[in-house]
Amino acid sequence: MENNRKKVLVVDDQAIIRRVVRAYLETVRGLEVSEAENGLEAVKLLLTSDFDLIITDMIMPEMTGLELLGYLKSDAKLAVVPVIMLTSQEDEPDRRKAVSLGVKDYLIKPFNPLAIKAVVDRCFPKD
Repeated sequence: MENNRKKVLVVDDQAIIRRVVRAYLETVRGLEVSEAENGLEAVKLLLTSDFDLIITDMIMPEMTGLELLGYLKSDAKLAVVPVIMLTSQEDEPDRRKAVSLGVKDYLIKPFNPLAIKAVVDRCFPKD
C-alpha cells in the first residue's frame, strides 16, 4: 500500500528545534518528517527524496537557509516546494531576502506552536 502522507523536511542546526517541530508535525498533523542539521545535509536528502514542505532555519553552518533557498529556486522541480523560514533573524533585510527567494512564511524564534500550526495549515489544508 502506498504511503500518501505528506513529507516535510525540517532543517535546523539546533536538535531541540527539530524535535519540537517534528513532534508537532507527526503527532498533531500526521505528517512524515525528515531532519537535516544544515542546508548541505538538506540538499543531500533532496537529491534522494521528494518533500511537500521544507521548514528551515536561516543561520546554520555549512550552508545557510538563504543558500538553501537559492539552491531550491535554481531547480525547477524543487522551486515549487513551499518553504517556511523559522529563524531568530528579525531584521527586515533578512526577511525581504527570504521572501525574494520564495519563502511562503517567515516565523521568528522563539515561536508559539500555534504559529507553526497556522502556516502548516495554509500549506496542507485539512479536508
